[in-house]
Amino acid sequence: RYRTSVLDIRHYMFMLEDDLASRTIEDRLANIRKWFGPEGERALSTETEVIRMLEDTDGDGVADKSSVYADGFTSPLSGIASGVLARHGEVWVTEIPSLWKFRAANAAERDSTPQKSTTRLPLSHVPPGREAALASMPHTPDRSVVAEEMLRGFGVRFSFTGHDLHGLTFGPDGRLYFSCGDRGAHVVTREGTIIDLPDEGAVFRCEPDGSRLEVVHRGLRNPQELAFNEYGDLFTGDNDSDQGDRERWVQVIEGADSGWRVGHQHAPLGNAGMWNMERLWVPQFEEQAAYILPPIANIGDGPSGLVFDATHRYGKQGASTSASSPANFLRYDFKGTSAKSGLYGLTVEPRGAGYVLVG
Repeated sequence: RYRTSVLDIRHYMFMLEDDLASRTIEDRLANIRKWFGPEGERALSTETEVIRMLEDTDGDGVADKSSVYADGFTSPLSGIASGVLARHGEVWVTEIPSLWKFRAANAAERDSTPQKSTTRLPLSHVPPGREAALASMPHTPDRSVVAEEMLRGFGVRFSFTGHDLHGLTFGPDGRLYFSCGDRGAHVVTREGTIIDLPDEGAVFRCEPDGSRLEVVHRGLRNPQELAFNEYGDLFTGDNDSDQGDRERWVQVIEGADSGWRVGHQHAPLGNAGMWNMERLWVPQFEEQAAYILPPIANIGDGPSGLVFDATHRYGKQGASTSASSPANFLRYDFKGTSAKSGLYGLTVEPRGAGYVLVG
């Protein structure tokens, strides 16, 4: 669906003001109908993301079978399936506007599922009376699997493609963590409260069943992946706005604000407005704005993949691989072509209440 059914506002600047004014996914649907009409809405409802399962059927360590696990993500609001996480027979998928969970069907659900080669799955936790255009209906060839839409309301605007719902990881507290770019969010939680962050990206967490949704860290532009270190502290790489600022290595702290708002991207006088004027993207310096948590460091552009190497195998060059040597984060920077992209190691050490980048 990338840039054919998931649009980038830079290619549709005639509706920029409506896009910036959008506060909910219902507002975005209204903008689709205003600017593209019924034909455009149908065109945005044709393609689907595909979740694939890769299997090693002969045990040689190489995947030799690929099959469709789920598809049918065809709402006009559907985004890019940018996050997938499997654990103990369950699969979580982030795909704007929803956080999905695929799980084993119970007996009643199996009995009520039609016998078809491709099974349309029941949705749970979808309020009655919701307009059909607002909901994807994922399906799977496996009748024993049920799709559950745990949360919805992410991606209130088109903004930039790639500023998606992603970063799925489990924390040491047993909760599910994930991130959303500055396409924004307006989510009614399972408990009935509202989380309203329409103008910024954030890191969220919830229970594995989608309950107790919380905002952990706000004011991010496009944090792609999340990784915990050996102490249970959380980190991410946040992308720049291509206006002279730099990407950032960020420690994700409960209650913190990194200062980004989508309006900085389109500041009326250009040059990212207050984001650059007050140097909100720069690591801590004297007289910096006190309401933000500054980044640890500025890093290379395009941070997208991130894992923590607990094996110490990829420490500083020449260092031993023992537990006493520095452990690294491995960060992949994607810059559009293989020639410009690459894998990097980041070594951090505790200092005071936070961390510093040492290698």
